Amino acid sequence: DLFTYPNDESDAVYLMQHIAQKNILGLNFPPNAVFCGEKIFEEPAKKILGNYLNIEDENHQLNFAKIFHKANFLVAFTRMYPQLKNFLESNGLKEGTNFIDGRQFLNPRLPIPENISEKILPLVPNKKPQLGFGIMRMPRLEDGNFDLVESVKMVDEYMKSDFCYFDMAPGYCSGKSQDLVRELVVKRYPRESFLIASKMPYPINRYQNYIEIFVNSLQSCGVDYFDYYLLHAVSKETYQMHEKFGGFEFLKKMKALGKIRRIGFSFHDRPEVLDKILQNHPEVEFVQLQLNYLDWDSPTIQSRKLYETAKNHGKQILVMEPIKGGALANLEKIQGDISIDRNEFARLALNFVRSLDVDIILSGMSEFEHVKNNRQTFSEPLTISAEDNNKRLKILETLNKLKLIPCTSCKYCEQDCPKNIPISNIFSWFNAFSHTGSNDITFAGRFKNNYRRVTFERGKASDCIKCGNCEKRCPQKIKIRQHLAEAAKIFEQK
Repeated sequence: DLFTYPNDESDAVYLMQHIAQKNILGLNFPPNAVFCGEKIFEEPAKKILGNYLNIEDENHQLNFAKIFHKANFLVAFTRMYPQLKNFLESNGLKEGTNFIDGRQFLNPRLPIPENISEKILPLVPNKKPQLGFGIMRMPRLEDGNFDLVESVKMVDEYMKSDFCYFDMAPGYCSGKSQDLVRELVVKRYPRESFLIASKMPYPINRYQNYIEIFVNSLQSCGVDYFDYYLLHAVSKETYQMHEKFGGFEFLKKMKALGKIRRIGFSFHDRPEVLDKILQNHPEVEFVQLQLNYLDWDSPTIQSRKLYETAKNHGKQILVMEPIKGGALANLEKIQGDISIDRNEFARLALNFVRSLDVDIILSGMSEFEHVKNNRQTFSEPLTISAEDNNKRLKILETLNKLKLIPCTSCKYCEQDCPKNIPISNIFSWFNAFSHTGSNDITFAGRFKNNYRRVTFERGKASDCIKCGNCEKRCPQKIKIRQHLAEAAKIFEQK
């Protein structure tokens, strides 16, 4: 039996949504429970309850007190909870009835209810998840839909080795990343054979957002818990947002409920900001950082200092962008006297990160060959030779001369673009054009055609209104508005 006592239909819907979400999170309410909403008790409890004690109308004849007297549990989502509890007890509510303050599930500042036991569960499987599969740039068909046949081949190839870690987020793959993981992994492999991670996006406007997003993620993935769960793209600004609305408290609650095995965050800001967060939140178990040899000593990204900060706090480190979104692999056109192929470029980048004290190295693999080659790299004994270091130095020197846009195609910048400009695709062709030189007539027309293709039915670079939304989201701190103006001059000139 489930009793609800809202005073209008919207209250009923609101309460039932909360009940469904809590049940998904494992907070299964017992039978014979009464749920009360906030709106009923906006006035003093005794006055309101007095009006409800003898309700008789043509639709129903209910006695408010009798309903409560039938209940074994009272769950009240209301700030008037103490007055309500005292009133009912003083009016002869049956002995043995349990009272639950429903606000404990909504308000991050209140503790987890005593009747919910803490669940500390070990991570499975026992595989070594050193290479992580980022479900971020999965292959597509010509019609724009995801190529599930090719994606299945990629996942199966990846799972052949001792690798089992899948990374996703609600916004990846045009919002389909979690659905893809459900179809490619969850439905096809035993739950104990893989580890999955998802993320809490931003912005957050109230604590209830955390619950809604988290529950939707569990449902989209088709799982009961996440092995790893992150606050996504934490910076000084988003950290303040999570402090205000209770993001870290939410993670702790979900871990206590067994819905998250490891809690952490991905980070895009300065080392001193990371140090402050880790000082204030020692409960964090891991940090996901952008580490690669191009950004290692970059004054903008400061990968080395971020790495050292996390190690000083004793945190597990997960690596993102080890090949910088493919930028450190797609270098054939700048080889010069470096006689190596794409696979060797990727190996140089991955082995640099493998030489660090890190736990999981993520790669947003988009082709079957990427999976196969990365598996091969990670299966080989790690060796760092003087020859490899010299190759990296030559690559860095060449890249710094070219002054390419350091875009990784994460597409975060496009989420808030009012003109729907395909920024990452434009920058990709801008960089490709830069490889050839602006005087290369043979290639100029081809790049303009590709530019017209990626901007078809979307905004052009010249449509930018310079609102700055994109730059606020960019993890690479790119001057997007400036580069769009440069791209417009190259690709849109007659």
